[in-house]
Amino acid sequence: MMGAFSPYAKSGGWGFLIRESDGDVVNAGWGRVDHLLNALEAELIACLHGVQAACNLGIGNLILETDATLAKQALTTDDLAKSMSGGLIDELKSLVSSNFINFECLSVKSS
Repeated sequence: MMGAFSPYAKSGGWGFLIRESDGDVVNAGWGRVDHLLNALEAELIACLHGVQAACNLGIGNLILETDATLAKQALTTDDLAKSMSGGLIDELKSLVSSNFINFECLSVKSS
């Protein structure tokens, strides 16, 4: 998952790539978002689109990779539950808990 944010325009974009365990790409998506609060919100929107696509594909085991350590923190702890992005975080956590047998969130370096 990847989100992009322009602080001057308060807009950005999102993208996701879904791979099978052998690395083959099975789905991808991207889009633009206006009226963003910050970079975390852009990343969470990317995660939301990617997780929803994985649900639609019937995937049972999901490893979500993000290059935003704050997004990983948001999804794996309650530290950011009361932040301005708390609604997105709650929606993502609910989607994950009700649709996947196994879920893991990893922070990876972007290339």
